[in-house]
Amino acid sequence: MRVDDHGIITGANDAAEKMFSKESLNGDNIRLLFKELSDLNVPGIIRKSEKINITVRVNGRILDLTLKGINSIITMNVYANEITQIVMAENKIKEQANNINDSIVYASRIQLAILPEERILKQIFPECFVFYRPKNVVSGDFYWVNQVGDMKIVAVADCTGHGVPGAFMSMLGISLLNELILREQITDSDEILNILRERLILSLSSGSNKADVKDGMDISLAVIDTKTQTISFSGAYNPMFICRDDKLLILEADRMPVGKHFAEYSPFTAKKEQVLPGDRVFMFSDGFKDQFGGINNRKYSSRSFKELILKTNDLPFDSVYSIMEEAFDSWKQDAEQVDDVLVMGFKILKDN
Repeated sequence: MRVDDHGIITGANDAAEKMFSKESLNGDNIRLLFKELSDLNVPGIIRKSEKINITVRVNGRILDLTLKGINSIITMNVYANEITQIVMAENKIKEQANNINDSIVYASRIQLAILPEERILKQIFPECFVFYRPKNVVSGDFYWVNQVGDMKIVAVADCTGHGVPGAFMSMLGISLLNELILREQITDSDEILNILRERLILSLSSGSNKADVKDGMDISLAVIDTKTQTISFSGAYNPMFICRDDKLLILEADRMPVGKHFAEYSPFTAKKEQVLPGDRVFMFSDGFKDQFGGINNRKYSSRSFKELILKTNDLPFDSVYSIMEEAFDSWKQDAEQVDDVLVMGFKILKDN
């Protein structure tokens, strides 16, 4: 279309006239044809030779209008591209994305619901904290805490992947731990990991899909015998720290995952230590120490993580949580979070 400085159409092609079912659009006011242009400053666009884009709707069709002022001939040219299908496709994608996001948010509520309640945590470990920061809405990291007789059992796990795939693995891991420890009353740390690996591999290779799934988890698992005041630790890649008298006692994990691996028939080992009242036990995934950040955008590192734990040795656990959170956020700053983050700590008391 061509439009004069009063907004009156002085020429239009056949496509424009067919759109409005008119033999001629000459003499019509463009502000009346498109409600979105009712307040359009046509003289200003022409005088400044402006070029602007506006989306309009006409007879169920969506158009992208380009308005171009030409001051030398006191005319505004109007070009239209129909984008109805594009907009409909975009709206459908947005709707699907919203539905998926709503489902994931709901899934996160389910995942949080099956993690140990704070009431249970405080009942088993009166002085404890959990710093839990999923990379996405749902997480591949999880923690498990319960008690069987005199045995207090705690696990911190990092499943393959993060987001939805990791969350599925974490749900399976929690389910298997419930089965092994609560139903079958298995309380030896190494035996728990051996059977957990066996059943996890079986679960992932059963059903109609016989693919060789190599998913699994890294895990640290501790069993505290409250009668003998001993702790038995077994780990798959992830170690455990005991902080005592400003020193760290490191219980190393076996260098194999709970899952498919070339050493999957090698048994996990158990490391036992006498614990003392006041000892602080820390279990964690690798998300904290692997986070990139700082001035040189490097990993936080195991050494810095150990120093952070030692720095909090004399502080109450409420403060430890705040310091962990502040240290992580100040290191990460605007960098992308690379993985799920989970750090759990608890204190050995006289009646533990």
